[in-house]
Amino acid sequence: MENGNAQVDPVERQRHLAELRHTEALTAVLNKQDIRGNNLLLSGHAFIPGESPHGEFPSVKSLVIEGGGRHWEFPLSTAEAKHTYSLYFDRFARDYTDGGFEPEAWTGIPMTGIPGGAYELSVGVASPAEGIDRRTKLVARRPFDIRRPFGGLEISLIGDENRVRLLRRPIIGHISQETAFSLEKSWLDDRTLHVEGVFFVHGIEAAAHGHATYYLVLRGTQAAYSFRLGMSRKPAAVRPHRRRGDFGTYDFAYFATSGYKGVALTNAQPGDYEVYISMSTGGSLFSAAAGNVTLS
Repeated sequence: MENGNAQVDPVERQRHLAELRHTEALTAVLNKQDIRGNNLLLSGHAFIPGESPHGEFPSVKSLVIEGGGRHWEFPLSTAEAKHTYSLYFDRFARDYTDGGFEPEAWTGIPMTGIPGGAYELSVGVASPAEGIDRRTKLVARRPFDIRRPFGGLEISLIGDENRVRLLRRPIIGHISQETAFSLEKSWLDDRTLHVEGVFFVHGIEAAAHGHATYYLVLRGTQAAYSFRLGMSRKPAAVRPHRRRGDFGTYDFAYFATSGYKGVALTNAQPGDYEVYISMSTGGSLFSAAAGNVTLS
Protein backbone atom coordinates (compact mmCIF):
# COMPACT_ATOMS: atom_id res chain seq x y z
CA MET A 1 0.00 0.00 0.00
CA GLU A 2 1.26 3.46 -0.86
CA ASN A 3 0.04 6.75 0.51
CA GLY A 4 1.02 10.24 -0.55
CA ASN A 5 2.94 11.65 -3.49
CA ALA A 6 6.41 10.19 -3.79
CA GLN A 7 7.37 12.73 -6.49
CA VAL A 8 8.06 15.73 -4.23
CA ASP A 9 9.80 18.63 -5.97
CA PRO A 10 12.54 19.70 -3.49
CA VAL A 11 12.88 23.15 -5.06
CA GLU A 12 9.16 23.83 -4.86
CA ARG A 13 9.08 22.46 -1.31
CA GLN A 14 11.88 24.78 -0.19
CA ARG A 15 10.27 27.78 -1.88
CA HIS A 16 6.88 27.12 -0.31
CA LEU A 17 8.22 26.56 3.21
CA ALA A 18 10.53 29.60 2.99
CA GLU A 19 7.59 31.82 1.98
CA LEU A 20 5.48 30.37 4.78
CA ARG A 21 8.28 31.15 7.23
CA HIS A 22 8.13 34.84 6.38
CA THR A 23 4.38 35.28 6.70
CA GLU A 24 2.85 36.30 10.04
CA ALA A 25 1.79 32.70 10.75
CA LEU A 26 2.30 31.20 14.20
CA THR A 27 0.87 28.00 15.65
CA ALA A 28 -0.04 27.65 19.37
CA VAL A 29 -2.21 24.69 20.36
CA LEU A 30 -2.81 23.42 23.89
CA ASN A 31 -2.81 19.62 24.27
CA LYS A 32 -2.72 19.08 28.05
CA GLN A 33 -3.83 21.36 30.86
CA ASP A 34 -4.44 21.32 34.59
CA ILE A 35 -4.53 23.57 37.65
CA ARG A 36 -2.46 22.56 40.66
CA GLY A 37 -2.79 24.90 43.62
CA ASN A 38 -2.08 28.37 42.27
CA ASN A 39 -0.12 27.06 39.28
CA LEU A 40 -1.05 26.32 35.68
CA LEU A 41 0.24 23.16 34.01
CA LEU A 42 0.12 23.71 30.27
CA SER A 43 1.79 21.84 27.43
CA GLY A 44 1.24 21.67 23.70
CA HIS A 45 2.63 22.83 20.37
CA ALA A 46 4.00 26.28 19.58
CA PHE A 47 6.19 26.97 16.56
CA ILE A 48 6.81 29.21 13.57
CA PRO A 49 5.51 27.41 10.47
CA GLY A 50 7.68 26.95 7.44
CA GLU A 51 11.39 26.38 7.11
CA SER A 52 14.34 28.71 6.78
CA PRO A 53 16.52 28.00 3.71
CA HIS A 54 19.54 28.69 5.93
CA GLY A 55 18.93 25.82 8.35
CA GLU A 56 17.47 25.32 11.83
CA PHE A 57 17.54 28.05 14.46
CA PRO A 58 16.62 27.87 18.17
CA SER A 59 13.43 29.61 19.27
CA VAL A 60 12.34 31.31 22.49
CA LYS A 61 8.78 30.73 23.78
CA SER A 62 6.62 32.45 26.37
CA LEU A 63 3.08 32.42 27.73
CA VAL A 64 1.22 35.73 27.97
CA ILE A 65 -1.76 36.25 30.31
CA GLU A 66 -3.60 39.51 29.69
CA GLY A 67 -6.80 41.23 30.71
CA GLY A 68 -8.07 44.42 32.25
CA GLY A 69 -5.34 46.44 30.59
CA ARG A 70 -2.55 44.40 32.22
CA HIS A 71 -0.45 41.47 31.12
CA TRP A 72 2.06 39.00 32.52
CA GLU A 73 4.65 37.04 30.57
CA PHE A 74 6.15 33.70 31.62
CA PRO A 75 9.02 31.87 29.89
CA LEU A 76 8.27 28.43 28.49
CA SER A 77 10.60 25.53 27.82
CA THR A 78 10.90 24.02 24.37
CA ALA A 79 9.79 20.38 24.31
CA GLU A 80 9.89 17.56 21.81
CA ALA A 81 6.84 17.31 19.56
CA LYS A 82 5.73 14.22 17.67
CA HIS A 83 3.63 13.79 14.51
CA THR A 84 3.57 17.51 13.71
CA TYR A 85 4.13 16.65 10.03
CA SER A 86 0.63 15.14 9.88
CA LEU A 87 -1.16 17.39 12.38
CA TYR A 88 -0.10 20.59 10.61
CA PHE A 89 0.43 19.44 7.03
CA ASP A 90 0.52 22.33 4.53
CA ARG A 91 1.20 21.15 0.96
CA PHE A 92 4.62 19.77 1.93
CA ALA A 93 5.55 17.70 4.98
CA ARG A 94 7.59 19.43 7.68
CA ASP A 95 8.37 17.87 11.05
CA TYR A 96 8.64 20.44 13.87
CA THR A 97 10.48 18.18 16.30
CA ASP A 98 11.21 21.06 18.71
CA GLY A 99 7.72 22.49 18.29
CA GLY A 100 6.45 21.59 21.76
CA PHE A 101 6.22 23.74 24.88
CA GLU A 102 5.88 23.14 28.62
CA PRO A 103 6.45 25.07 31.87
CA GLU A 104 10.04 25.69 32.90
CA ALA A 105 9.34 24.13 36.32
CA TRP A 106 7.59 20.81 36.87
CA THR A 107 5.34 22.56 39.42
CA GLY A 108 3.84 24.67 36.66
CA ILE A 109 3.43 28.38 35.95
CA PRO A 110 2.78 30.40 39.15
CA MET A 111 -0.07 32.89 39.13
CA THR A 112 1.15 34.77 42.20
CA GLY A 113 0.31 38.46 41.90
CA ILE A 114 -2.41 38.04 39.27
CA PRO A 115 -5.61 39.59 40.74
CA GLY A 116 -9.17 38.46 40.25
CA GLY A 117 -10.52 38.86 36.74
CA ALA A 118 -10.92 37.28 33.31
CA TYR A 119 -7.82 36.78 31.17
CA GLU A 120 -6.95 35.61 27.66
CA LEU A 121 -3.95 33.37 27.05
CA SER A 122 -1.55 33.71 24.14
CA VAL A 123 1.87 32.36 23.23
CA GLY A 124 4.87 34.19 21.84
CA VAL A 125 7.58 32.51 19.78
CA ALA A 126 10.74 34.28 18.66
CA SER A 127 13.66 33.24 16.46
CA PRO A 128 16.23 35.96 17.17
CA ALA A 129 18.64 34.74 14.49
CA GLU A 130 15.92 35.21 11.85
CA GLY A 131 14.57 38.46 13.27
CA ILE A 132 11.19 36.83 13.91
CA ASP A 133 9.10 37.68 17.01
CA ARG A 134 5.39 36.75 16.90
CA ARG A 135 2.50 36.18 19.25
CA THR A 136 -0.87 34.50 18.72
CA LYS A 137 -3.80 33.46 20.88
CA LEU A 138 -3.63 30.01 22.43
CA VAL A 139 -6.32 27.56 21.32
CA ALA A 140 -7.18 24.06 22.52
CA ARG A 141 -7.14 20.84 20.55
CA ARG A 142 -10.19 19.64 22.54
CA PRO A 143 -12.71 21.72 24.53
CA PHE A 144 -12.20 21.65 28.31
CA ASP A 145 -13.51 23.33 31.46
CA ILE A 146 -11.38 22.96 34.60
CA ARG A 147 -12.39 24.59 37.91
CA ARG A 148 -10.39 24.37 41.13
CA PRO A 149 -10.61 25.93 44.60
CA PHE A 150 -7.61 27.77 46.03
CA GLY A 151 -8.14 29.42 49.40
CA GLY A 152 -10.64 32.21 48.89
CA LEU A 153 -10.52 31.91 45.09
CA GLU A 154 -11.99 29.79 42.37
CA ILE A 155 -9.54 29.34 39.48
CA SER A 156 -11.03 28.28 36.14
CA LEU A 157 -9.29 27.38 32.90
CA ILE A 158 -11.68 27.13 29.94
CA GLY A 159 -10.70 26.51 26.35
CA ASP A 160 -11.86 25.48 22.89
CA GLU A 161 -10.72 25.82 19.29
CA ASN A 162 -11.17 29.60 19.45
CA ARG A 163 -9.44 30.65 22.68
CA VAL A 164 -8.25 29.75 26.17
CA ARG A 165 -9.39 31.82 29.15
CA LEU A 166 -8.27 32.06 32.77
CA LEU A 167 -10.84 33.16 35.36
CA ARG A 168 -9.95 34.10 38.95
CA ARG A 169 -12.79 35.15 41.26
CA PRO A 170 -13.87 34.94 44.91
CA ILE A 171 -15.08 31.45 45.72
CA ILE A 172 -17.99 32.80 47.76
CA GLY A 173 -20.38 33.97 45.08
CA HIS A 174 -23.91 35.27 44.64
CA ILE A 175 -26.52 34.55 47.33
CA SER A 176 -29.60 34.06 45.14
CA GLN A 177 -33.27 33.95 46.12
CA GLU A 178 -33.64 31.29 43.44
CA THR A 179 -31.40 28.89 45.37
CA ALA A 180 -32.76 25.70 46.91
CA PHE A 181 -30.38 24.68 49.70
CA SER A 182 -30.52 22.16 52.51
CA LEU A 183 -27.63 20.92 54.62
CA GLU A 184 -28.82 17.36 55.19
CA LYS A 185 -25.93 16.15 57.33
CA SER A 186 -22.67 17.48 58.76
CA TRP A 187 -20.15 16.50 61.41
CA LEU A 188 -16.77 17.61 62.70
CA ASP A 189 -14.51 14.90 64.09
CA ASP A 190 -11.31 16.45 65.41
CA ARG A 191 -9.94 18.06 62.22
CA THR A 192 -12.15 16.26 59.70
CA LEU A 193 -15.31 18.02 58.47
CA HIS A 194 -18.11 16.37 56.52
CA VAL A 195 -21.03 18.06 54.75
CA GLU A 196 -23.74 16.79 52.43
CA GLY A 197 -27.01 18.13 51.14
CA VAL A 198 -29.06 19.65 48.36
CA PHE A 199 -28.03 22.71 46.36
CA PHE A 200 -29.50 23.89 43.07
CA VAL A 201 -30.77 27.08 41.51
CA HIS A 202 -34.27 27.04 40.05
CA GLY A 203 -34.02 27.30 36.29
CA ILE A 204 -30.47 25.86 36.06
CA GLU A 205 -30.93 22.15 35.55
CA ALA A 206 -28.88 19.51 37.35
CA ALA A 207 -29.85 16.60 35.13
CA ALA A 208 -26.43 15.00 34.72
CA HIS A 209 -23.25 14.35 36.64
CA GLY A 210 -20.89 17.27 36.09
CA HIS A 211 -23.62 19.87 35.70
CA ALA A 212 -21.71 22.03 38.18
CA THR A 213 -18.74 22.06 40.54
CA TYR A 214 -19.40 22.20 44.29
CA TYR A 215 -17.04 23.60 46.94
CA LEU A 216 -16.85 23.59 50.71
CA VAL A 217 -15.53 26.95 51.93
CA LEU A 218 -14.36 27.98 55.40
CA ARG A 219 -13.93 31.73 55.81
CA GLY A 220 -12.19 33.14 58.87
CA THR A 221 -10.87 36.56 59.80
CA GLN A 222 -7.31 35.66 58.85
CA ALA A 223 -7.64 32.96 56.19
CA ALA A 224 -9.99 31.03 53.92
CA TYR A 225 -9.87 27.36 52.99
CA SER A 226 -11.76 25.66 50.18
CA PHE A 227 -12.24 22.09 49.02
CA ARG A 228 -13.88 20.47 46.04
CA LEU A 229 -16.98 18.38 46.79
CA GLY A 230 -18.47 15.44 44.96
CA MET A 231 -22.05 15.03 43.77
CA SER A 232 -24.58 12.21 43.71
CA ARG A 233 -27.89 11.44 42.06
CA LYS A 234 -30.48 11.54 44.83
CA PRO A 235 -33.86 12.51 43.35
CA ALA A 236 -35.75 11.55 46.52
CA ALA A 237 -33.70 14.03 48.56
CA VAL A 238 -33.89 16.75 45.93
CA ARG A 239 -37.57 16.51 44.99
CA PRO A 240 -39.01 18.14 48.17
CA HIS A 241 -37.02 21.30 47.45
CA ARG A 242 -38.31 21.82 43.93
CA ARG A 243 -40.98 24.50 43.96
CA ARG A 244 -44.40 24.07 42.46
CA GLY A 245 -44.54 24.83 38.75
CA ASP A 246 -40.86 24.11 38.15
CA PHE A 247 -40.57 21.07 35.89
CA GLY A 248 -36.77 21.15 35.63
CA THR A 249 -34.63 18.14 36.49
CA TYR A 250 -32.32 18.53 39.49
CA ASP A 251 -31.59 14.88 40.33
CA PHE A 252 -27.81 15.40 40.58
CA ALA A 253 -28.03 18.44 42.84
CA TYR A 254 -26.76 16.54 45.90
CA PHE A 255 -23.28 17.45 47.16
CA ALA A 256 -21.05 15.63 49.64
CA THR A 257 -17.45 15.23 50.63
CA SER A 258 -15.66 12.50 48.71
CA GLY A 259 -16.81 9.05 49.84
CA TYR A 260 -18.86 10.77 52.56
CA LYS A 261 -15.64 10.63 54.63
CA GLY A 262 -15.08 14.34 55.21
CA VAL A 263 -12.14 16.60 54.34
CA ALA A 264 -9.01 16.95 56.47
CA LEU A 265 -8.45 20.42 57.91
CA THR A 266 -4.97 19.57 59.11
CA ASN A 267 -3.36 22.79 57.90
CA ALA A 268 -6.15 25.18 58.90
CA GLN A 269 -5.35 27.74 61.58
CA PRO A 270 -7.27 27.48 64.87
CA GLY A 271 -10.24 29.83 65.07
CA ASP A 272 -13.87 30.45 64.18
CA TYR A 273 -15.00 30.02 60.59
CA GLU A 274 -18.12 30.71 58.59
CA VAL A 275 -19.00 27.72 56.42
CA TYR A 276 -20.35 28.10 52.88
CA ILE A 277 -21.25 25.76 50.05
CA SER A 278 -20.59 27.17 46.58
CA MET A 279 -21.86 25.94 43.22
CA SER A 280 -20.03 26.95 40.04
CA THR A 281 -21.79 26.43 36.72
CA GLY A 282 -21.43 28.20 33.38
CA GLY A 283 -20.38 31.76 34.06
CA SER A 284 -22.09 31.90 37.45
CA LEU A 285 -21.01 31.13 41.00
CA PHE A 286 -23.68 30.74 43.69
CA SER A 287 -23.18 30.28 47.42
CA ALA A 288 -25.24 29.41 50.51
CA ALA A 289 -24.37 29.79 54.19
CA ALA A 290 -23.97 26.47 56.01
CA GLY A 291 -23.30 27.48 59.60
CA ASN A 292 -20.12 27.92 61.59
CA VAL A 293 -17.30 25.74 62.93
CA THR A 294 -14.59 26.30 65.52
CA LEU A 295 -11.20 24.67 65.04
CA SER A 296 -8.94 24.27 68.06
